[in-house]
Amino acid sequence: MYYIITVMWISVQRRPAKRRRTAVALDPYEKRAAMHKAMALRLRIAAATHDLAATAAIAERSMRQFADTWNTSVAREVAEHPDLAELNAQLDGYYDDPGKR
Repeated sequence: MYYIITVMWISVQRRPAKRRRTAVALDPYEKRAAMHKAMALRLRIAAATHDLAATAAIAERSMRQFADTWNTSVAREVAEHPDLAELNAQLDGYYDDPGKR
């Protein structure tokens, strides 16, 4: 049992060797291609950011419509139920500004 745990611990402790980069001279065409790839990556990131902003704008509109619908239904339910309407009037009188009375 001790041997198995020791072997497992040793295997966990070993780390793979890091790759070493070798200096490679790039010709002007390869440099230009690498630059264009980097620019394309930057533009893809910008496009994804704008796509996320557009999705957030649509979600904001949907949430506002949901909140308006919810508030309308709650107001309708309170108005249709006589006890709730009376309670609402009492609470309005209790929480209103004392100078209005």
